[in-house]
Amino acid sequence: MLCKLAATDKKFKWSIALNYVAILVAFLLLWLPEIQHYWVSPKAPSEDVISALRQAPSKQTLETLASISLEVPTGIERNDVVNAAEELLSGRLQLRRFEPVQVTVPFTKANLNKGLPTMRLHIASLVSLRILLRAYHTTAQEKFYTAARDELLAFAAFERRQILPEGMLWNDHAIASRISPIIDFWAIYRERHDFDVRVSREILLLVTRSAEFLARDDHFTYRTNHGVMQSIALLQISAAFPQLPGAQRYRATGCSRLVDQMEYYISPEGITLEHSAEYHELGRYLLGTAISLFELNGCIIPSAWKGKLALAEEFSRLLWRPDGTLPVFGDTHYIPPSRPDLQTSFFSFTSGFKPWGKSYGSPGMKAVFFPVSGYSIWWHGSYISGSYEDVSQTVIAWSHYPSRAHKHADEMSLLIWSGGQTWVTGTGYWPYGLPGRNSVEGWRGSNAPHFRGEATNNPRKTEILGFVEKGAVRAIDIRRTLSEGSNSLRRQIFEIDGRHWVIVDSANELNRIAETLWTFGPEINLKGLSRNAFLLSSPITNKTMLVSLLGNSDPTIFVHRASIEPFGGWVVVDGKPTEAPAIEVRQPSNGSIAMTVFSLLESRSGVVLVSQPTAWFHDANFWQVNIPTQSGFIVLTRKGMDVTVTKPGASYASFSMKAVSTPVAAKEKIIEKYYEVAEKFPRFKSLITYRNRASWLYLFAIVGQELLFLTFRRWIPLRWRPRLRSVASVLWVGGGIAVAEWYFDV
Repeated sequence: MLCKLAATDKKFKWSIALNYVAILVAFLLLWLPEIQHYWVSPKAPSEDVISALRQAPSKQTLETLASISLEVPTGIERNDVVNAAEELLSGRLQLRRFEPVQVTVPFTKANLNKGLPTMRLHIASLVSLRILLRAYHTTAQEKFYTAARDELLAFAAFERRQILPEGMLWNDHAIASRISPIIDFWAIYRERHDFDVRVSREILLLVTRSAEFLARDDHFTYRTNHGVMQSIALLQISAAFPQLPGAQRYRATGCSRLVDQMEYYISPEGITLEHSAEYHELGRYLLGTAISLFELNGCIIPSAWKGKLALAEEFSRLLWRPDGTLPVFGDTHYIPPSRPDLQTSFFSFTSGFKPWGKSYGSPGMKAVFFPVSGYSIWWHGSYISGSYEDVSQTVIAWSHYPSRAHKHADEMSLLIWSGGQTWVTGTGYWPYGLPGRNSVEGWRGSNAPHFRGEATNNPRKTEILGFVEKGAVRAIDIRRTLSEGSNSLRRQIFEIDGRHWVIVDSANELNRIAETLWTFGPEINLKGLSRNAFLLSSPITNKTMLVSLLGNSDPTIFVHRASIEPFGGWVVVDGKPTEAPAIEVRQPSNGSIAMTVFSLLESRSGVVLVSQPTAWFHDANFWQVNIPTQSGFIVLTRKGMDVTVTKPGASYASFSMKAVSTPVAAKEKIIEKYYEVAEKFPRFKSLITYRNRASWLYLFAIVGQELLFLTFRRWIPLRWRPRLRSVASVLWVGGGIAVAEWYFDV
């Protein structure tokens, strides 16, 4: 009997041990995918490699590579960098557009979780190292060098010990953008008299670990500019540290990925397909940088790249206005005319590119159409002797590519700038982490016509029905169709003399409300003249614009300013949401027509002459509007595809809207390449938050299991206890497999 009891007791102990092994297996199944995804373990470089890297490449090459900036612009000007470094040493990190945060120098883990997401990106990108090194270059003060060295070593030691990410430690953009300051530090350190092999090994190990992350297929962000930056960073590493064991692989990986990605990142028209004026500027910079790095690394430059770069520069010249502002579509920062300093803050990568001036002149009377990329830009007037009072720019956007990078739902939206004032704008680059970001990415971040409650990411296509340029008259006819049926919205845009804009919106869905939210520059004053007429006045240019809302049925009109629900009346200035005037127009979509007329008003003896236009409608193809001017009426008439414009003094123009063939083949080639690359690089979906929750459930399950065994111990025969533990073990392993394979879908 005693022997049986001893044997049973031994089995029971073994069953308990196996039960906890099964629990460990369940935890391992839960966390192993994350650990594998973030696991890199390269060898530290040998002394021979370190010695070789002290000799080559040249200092000039390292300085060139260090000057390639992939950071989010900090807004710290050259003459402010020393003050910024002093504040950093005292524990205060102050970047433009962000509230200051308290940080620890040298680096600690807590730094990674300070501020809004973009501030955290800055910190993970080693903005502190960048600031300290810039201060050292400016002053040659040893304290800045010492602080930079200690900051880098503390960060490298922390990063090497991590198994799972903390904050944005291993964010793709963060890893790519911290390569430049590391190269900058290495260029200094390798020549110092106090050079230490142990310190250099720590730095080079961080470089190698970063390269391994950047080179891994499951970390490659093929969808956006982040992937381009990852590849550029790999080429920086291979050129700056050519003796590292993986340098050849980094070079080959960076070059091949860039060749693939540039086919859908930048269109054949030279336009960055990230749905944003600001990100076109970044794309132009990255393409030029890629060409330079291909030359430096001995990679074959694709024949189309230099041509694309020239076209990208031409598109940039069409985008930039003479007052240093950009049209705000997609994630683009709004720059007030009174704050030209913000141009450097937001677009530091464009330094040296001057689209306006003696070397380039001005676009003049030009209307340019980009059917593949999905834009049209109309310029009126000339930039003469530094004056742009009579210059205007109109931008129409309908770009929509599968990456949806930095896109707002804005197909068929319209932007108007004239004489130094942004009159009609989008909301702009709403900060990540702030409430309202989803609304801005949706239809209410632009003035595109849409159905009330329409989803941001619904399948849809936009086509050009007609386009014409006839002297000082430009017109475009666009239709957006929803994929769930024949429901569509249509917008006709006419510009006359760069002073009058007529927009005709219509929809063919019977049971929905169509709406448009017109947002104006935040410095503009809005005054209601009547239920359907408003006066906009600019304190910057002292000009006024009349907004008239007409139609074949009475639209419902709302005025918004800094409204959260419904969202409206916001423009992001200097990274901060700022109240702005906005007018919302709602109309039934059963054949009704909404016409909006924007007219820059003339003044006589300092008195603004206000007279409202009138219109009649038969349907969206047959209508007329009479626009009053100081010398008489401009009459715009549409009858089918025929358009006539009669101006005061019997000036007359008649033309037909030209049907535009959609470049289906060119667009399909871009989209096919995008999905081809997507199949090569399936993205790992990190689910750390959900795994943490599951881990807590596992812990509660362990406690529950033990409480059950303890509660029913006296009623469970001794011989059954090992069997029950074995059943529990099977349940733990089976449950762990089920959770890992089905719930987390890994």
